[in-house]
Amino acid sequence: MTDRAVVALIGLQATALWSCGARTGLRVDASVDRVDAAPDAPPPDVCVPRVAVAAPSSVEVLLLADRSTSMERDLLGGSGSPRRWDVLRDALSSTLPRYQDRIAMGLQFFPGVGVTGICAVAASPDLNPAPGQAMAVLLRFGRTEPNGRTPTWLGVQSAGRYLLGRAAPGRFRAILLATDGAPNCNGALDGARCTCTALGGTGQQQCEDDPSLCLDDDRTVSEVSRLAAQGVPTYVVGIDGDNQPELITVLSQLAVAGGRPNPASAARPYYSVRRREDLTSAFEQIQRQVSRCVFSVSPGVAAGATVNVTLDGQLIARDPMRQGGWDWSDAERTTVALAGEACDRASAAAVTVRIAVACGG
Repeated sequence: MTDRAVVALIGLQATALWSCGARTGLRVDASVDRVDAAPDAPPPDVCVPRVAVAAPSSVEVLLLADRSTSMERDLLGGSGSPRRWDVLRDALSSTLPRYQDRIAMGLQFFPGVGVTGICAVAASPDLNPAPGQAMAVLLRFGRTEPNGRTPTWLGVQSAGRYLLGRAAPGRFRAILLATDGAPNCNGALDGARCTCTALGGTGQQQCEDDPSLCLDDDRTVSEVSRLAAQGVPTYVVGIDGDNQPELITVLSQLAVAGGRPNPASAARPYYSVRRREDLTSAFEQIQRQVSRCVFSVSPGVAAGATVNVTLDGQLIARDPMRQGGWDWSDAERTTVALAGEACDRASAAAVTVRIAVACGG
């Protein structure tokens, strides 16, 4: 459907709405092609027909960085150089400055810094998201060293709690999880029956002696899924050079549950890192997506509305799998995210994203 056809359809609906305005409370000027909401914003469940040019969304990303002891290893799991921790810092150094004016970036380490315990996580971010703080993020990395286990569930829970408290119309919020280890730190698991994340000669015996070394996959995936359903997706960057099957499985599950899998990889839907350039490329792709491919819709769109999205006049399809086309980024329907080829086009040049909302059958 072309923009002109969409506008014509909305014009017919506007005529019908005008005739019953006393009942609906809506007022539409049928003399113009562009149809906007009445000055008094309607309730979010009331459909308002309109055609509007979408504006780039405000974006907040909380980088959730794994600082477990295994980040001392090299990318392939050995004791060589450079360390994973240093590669992570260098990748951020080469990508963050280019996007810091368009992305409010924050930082949270897990395990936490300055908290007691190898599985502890701070209740609030080390750096709250804000524009222009690439240098602040890098300075924090420079003053921090790997230490502890991998309390991914606690880290995601803390980051999600903060971002859920930052909800605002047209604001896109996301977690960027960068990790090299399988989640653990759940002492309630059965050490004799669990998948043990401990590396070493005693293997499963280590988990029997210390159940917090068990793979804590179920509740971690569940927490990531819960946050995605509430409008806080998670991008997953996994350093998987150890080639542990259980790590690859849980990283894939987290990426799918987070609602932002890597569109270029179906076999491993997270952003897989085995070389230095893989990590730089992953951060580049993710930051480009959130800074150039997310658009604000104000006011939000009612659930029963028919929505058409055009990119420079070309109709693009909705794709809930986010492999291409567009989809809502939040439950309130105030942000639209482009994916696949549509995101590539929006990233390559300035484009006009127009959203047409129609009401009724």
